[in-house]
Amino acid sequence: MKKHLNKKKKAAFSVFKSFFFFLKANCILGIVLLLFLINYKSWDWDGADYIYIFMLFPQAFLVLLAIIAGFRKTENKFTYHFRNSRNEWIGLVSAITAVLLFSLLFLGAGVAFPSTVVFLAITTNFMVAAFSVIFHPLTIALYEANVFDKCNTKMDYFYKYIAIFTTGINYHTQQLLRSVPLVINKLLAVIFVLLLIWQLFGVNMIFGD
Repeated sequence: MKKHLNKKKKAAFSVFKSFFFFLKANCILGIVLLLFLINYKSWDWDGADYIYIFMLFPQAFLVLLAIIAGFRKTENKFTYHFRNSRNEWIGLVSAITAVLLFSLLFLGAGVAFPSTVVFLAITTNFMVAAFSVIFHPLTIALYEANVFDKCNTKMDYFYKYIAIFTTGINYHTQQLLRSVPLVINKLLAVIFVLLLIWQLFGVNMIFGD
Protein backbone atom coordinates (compact mmCIF):
# COMPACT_ATOMS: atom_id res chain seq x y z
CA MET A 1 0.00 0.00 0.00
CA LYS A 2 2.81 2.40 0.91
CA LYS A 3 4.65 1.61 -2.31
CA HIS A 4 1.49 2.34 -4.28
CA LEU A 5 1.09 5.70 -2.54
CA ASN A 6 4.73 6.55 -3.16
CA LYS A 7 4.31 5.84 -6.86
CA LYS A 8 1.28 8.10 -6.94
CA LYS A 9 3.23 10.86 -5.26
CA LYS A 10 6.06 10.57 -7.74
CA ALA A 11 3.68 10.70 -10.69
CA ALA A 12 1.74 13.66 -9.30
CA PHE A 13 1.75 16.94 -11.16
CA SER A 14 3.45 19.78 -9.29
CA VAL A 15 1.67 23.07 -9.91
CA PHE A 16 4.44 24.89 -8.06
CA LYS A 17 7.24 23.50 -10.24
CA SER A 18 5.23 24.17 -13.37
CA PHE A 19 4.37 27.74 -12.41
CA PHE A 20 7.90 28.46 -11.17
CA PHE A 21 9.40 27.35 -14.48
CA PHE A 22 6.91 29.48 -16.43
CA LEU A 23 7.66 32.46 -14.19
CA LYS A 24 11.44 32.11 -14.61
CA ALA A 25 11.11 31.82 -18.38
CA ASN A 26 9.01 34.97 -18.54
CA CYS A 27 11.45 36.81 -16.29
CA ILE A 28 14.09 36.15 -18.95
CA LEU A 29 11.70 37.49 -21.58
CA GLY A 30 11.16 40.51 -19.33
CA ILE A 31 14.90 41.22 -19.32
CA VAL A 32 14.90 40.89 -23.10
CA LEU A 33 12.02 43.36 -23.30
CA LEU A 34 13.97 45.87 -21.19
CA LEU A 35 16.91 45.64 -23.59
CA PHE A 36 14.57 46.23 -26.52
CA LEU A 37 12.97 49.21 -24.76
CA ILE A 38 16.39 50.83 -24.33
CA ASN A 39 16.57 50.92 -28.12
CA TYR A 40 12.97 51.93 -28.79
CA LYS A 41 14.12 54.92 -30.85
CA SER A 42 15.77 52.50 -33.27
CA TRP A 43 12.64 50.41 -33.82
CA ASP A 44 11.02 50.29 -37.21
CA TRP A 45 7.66 52.04 -37.54
CA ASP A 46 5.85 48.77 -36.73
CA GLY A 47 8.47 47.60 -34.23
CA ALA A 48 6.01 47.66 -31.34
CA ASP A 49 3.82 45.12 -33.13
CA TYR A 50 6.78 42.80 -33.57
CA ILE A 51 7.66 43.24 -29.89
CA TYR A 52 4.24 41.83 -29.01
CA ILE A 53 4.78 38.94 -31.40
CA PHE A 54 8.27 38.31 -30.02
CA MET A 55 6.96 38.17 -26.45
CA LEU A 56 3.76 36.22 -27.09
CA PHE A 57 4.85 33.71 -29.73
CA PRO A 58 7.01 31.55 -27.39
CA GLN A 59 4.30 31.34 -24.72
CA ALA A 60 2.66 28.19 -26.07
CA PHE A 61 6.01 26.39 -26.07
CA LEU A 62 6.78 27.69 -22.59
CA VAL A 63 3.43 26.39 -21.33
CA LEU A 64 4.28 22.99 -22.79
CA LEU A 65 7.69 23.01 -21.09
CA ALA A 66 6.06 24.13 -17.84
CA ILE A 67 3.72 21.13 -17.99
CA ILE A 68 6.71 18.84 -18.53
CA ALA A 69 8.45 20.53 -15.59
CA GLY A 70 5.39 19.88 -13.45
CA PHE A 71 5.42 16.17 -14.23
CA ARG A 72 9.18 15.78 -14.06
CA LYS A 73 10.09 13.20 -11.43
CA THR A 74 13.80 13.88 -11.00
CA GLU A 75 15.30 17.21 -10.08
CA ASN A 76 18.48 18.56 -11.61
CA LYS A 77 21.33 17.38 -9.40
CA PHE A 78 23.32 20.55 -10.14
CA THR A 79 22.77 23.98 -8.64
CA TYR A 80 24.29 27.34 -9.45
CA HIS A 81 26.70 28.81 -6.93
CA PHE A 82 28.35 32.20 -6.75
CA ARG A 83 31.35 31.94 -4.46
CA ASN A 84 31.99 35.68 -4.32
CA SER A 85 35.71 35.18 -4.82
CA ARG A 86 38.05 37.56 -6.61
CA ASN A 87 38.59 35.09 -9.45
CA GLU A 88 34.86 34.63 -9.96
CA TRP A 89 34.21 38.37 -10.09
CA ILE A 90 37.00 38.82 -12.62
CA GLY A 91 35.70 35.90 -14.69
CA LEU A 92 32.15 37.27 -14.59
CA VAL A 93 33.14 40.82 -15.56
CA SER A 94 35.42 39.48 -18.31
CA ALA A 95 32.62 37.32 -19.70
CA ILE A 96 30.14 40.21 -19.69
CA THR A 97 32.67 42.44 -21.42
CA ALA A 98 33.39 39.79 -24.05
CA VAL A 99 29.69 39.25 -24.71
CA LEU A 100 29.01 42.97 -25.05
CA LEU A 101 31.94 43.48 -27.41
CA PHE A 102 31.17 40.41 -29.51
CA SER A 103 27.53 41.44 -29.81
CA LEU A 104 28.65 44.61 -31.60
CA LEU A 105 29.19 42.45 -34.67
CA PHE A 106 25.42 42.40 -35.07
CA LEU A 107 25.25 46.15 -35.52
CA GLY A 108 25.84 45.28 -39.16
CA ALA A 109 22.56 43.37 -39.15
CA GLY A 110 20.72 46.56 -38.23
CA VAL A 111 20.16 45.63 -34.58
CA ALA A 112 20.89 48.41 -32.10
CA PHE A 113 23.13 47.95 -29.07
CA PRO A 114 22.43 46.58 -26.41
CA SER A 115 19.67 44.62 -28.17
CA THR A 116 22.53 43.02 -30.08
CA VAL A 117 23.12 40.99 -26.91
CA VAL A 118 19.69 39.38 -27.37
CA PHE A 119 20.49 38.58 -30.98
CA LEU A 120 23.79 37.00 -29.93
CA ALA A 121 22.17 34.91 -27.20
CA ILE A 122 19.48 33.58 -29.53
CA THR A 123 22.04 32.84 -32.25
CA THR A 124 24.37 30.85 -30.00
CA ASN A 125 21.53 28.97 -28.33
CA PHE A 126 20.07 28.20 -31.76
CA MET A 127 23.35 26.70 -32.96
CA VAL A 128 23.67 24.51 -29.88
CA ALA A 129 19.97 23.58 -30.02
CA ALA A 130 20.39 22.40 -33.61
CA PHE A 131 23.37 20.31 -32.51
CA SER A 132 21.30 18.98 -29.59
CA VAL A 133 18.68 17.47 -31.87
CA ILE A 134 21.16 14.67 -32.58
CA PHE A 135 23.76 14.98 -29.82
CA HIS A 136 21.42 15.70 -26.94
CA PRO A 137 23.41 14.11 -24.06
CA LEU A 138 26.69 15.61 -25.27
CA THR A 139 25.48 19.21 -25.16
CA ILE A 140 24.13 18.68 -21.64
CA ALA A 141 27.41 17.12 -20.50
CA LEU A 142 29.50 19.94 -22.01
CA TYR A 143 27.41 22.60 -20.31
CA GLU A 144 27.60 20.86 -16.95
CA ALA A 145 31.36 20.42 -17.28
CA ASN A 146 31.83 24.13 -17.96
CA VAL A 147 29.34 25.46 -15.45
CA PHE A 148 29.06 23.04 -12.55
CA ASP A 149 32.53 21.52 -12.30
CA LYS A 150 34.72 23.17 -9.69
CA CYS A 151 36.25 26.41 -10.95
CA ASN A 152 39.61 27.59 -9.67
CA THR A 153 41.10 30.06 -12.11
CA LYS A 154 39.82 33.25 -13.70
CA MET A 155 39.56 31.44 -17.04
CA ASP A 156 37.45 28.68 -15.47
CA TYR A 157 34.96 31.29 -14.32
CA PHE A 158 35.16 33.10 -17.64
CA TYR A 159 34.18 29.93 -19.53
CA LYS A 160 31.49 29.23 -16.94
CA TYR A 161 29.67 32.50 -17.57
CA ILE A 162 30.22 32.38 -21.31
CA ALA A 163 28.58 28.94 -21.31
CA ILE A 164 25.65 30.19 -19.22
CA PHE A 165 25.03 33.07 -21.59
CA THR A 166 25.58 31.29 -24.90
CA THR A 167 23.95 27.93 -24.16
CA GLY A 168 22.01 28.26 -20.90
CA ILE A 169 18.57 28.51 -22.49
CA ASN A 170 19.24 25.44 -24.58
CA TYR A 171 20.60 23.51 -21.59
CA HIS A 172 17.54 24.02 -19.42
CA THR A 173 15.23 23.22 -22.32
CA GLN A 174 17.12 20.02 -23.11
CA GLN A 175 17.11 19.05 -19.44
CA LEU A 176 13.33 19.07 -19.52
CA LEU A 177 13.11 17.32 -22.87
CA ARG A 178 15.28 14.44 -21.69
CA SER A 179 12.45 13.40 -19.35
CA VAL A 180 10.00 12.72 -22.20
CA PRO A 181 9.96 9.75 -24.62
CA LEU A 182 12.55 9.86 -27.40
CA VAL A 183 10.16 10.56 -30.28
CA ILE A 184 8.51 13.44 -28.42
CA ASN A 185 11.94 14.63 -27.33
CA LYS A 186 13.15 14.92 -30.92
CA LEU A 187 9.91 16.52 -32.10
CA LEU A 188 10.04 19.18 -29.38
CA ALA A 189 13.78 19.69 -29.96
CA VAL A 190 13.09 20.48 -33.63
CA ILE A 191 10.23 22.81 -32.66
CA PHE A 192 12.60 24.56 -30.25
CA VAL A 193 15.13 25.10 -33.04
CA LEU A 194 12.41 26.51 -35.31
CA LEU A 195 11.21 28.77 -32.51
CA LEU A 196 14.70 30.22 -32.07
CA ILE A 197 14.96 30.84 -35.82
CA TRP A 198 11.59 32.61 -35.69
CA GLN A 199 12.78 34.75 -32.77
CA LEU A 200 15.92 35.71 -34.69
CA PHE A 201 13.77 36.95 -37.55
CA GLY A 202 11.60 38.68 -34.97
CA VAL A 203 14.54 40.71 -33.67
CA ASN A 204 15.37 41.77 -37.22
CA MET A 205 11.77 42.80 -37.87
CA ILE A 206 11.66 44.93 -34.71
CA PHE A 207 14.53 47.00 -36.04
CA GLY A 208 13.34 46.95 -39.62
CA ASP A 209 15.99 44.82 -41.34
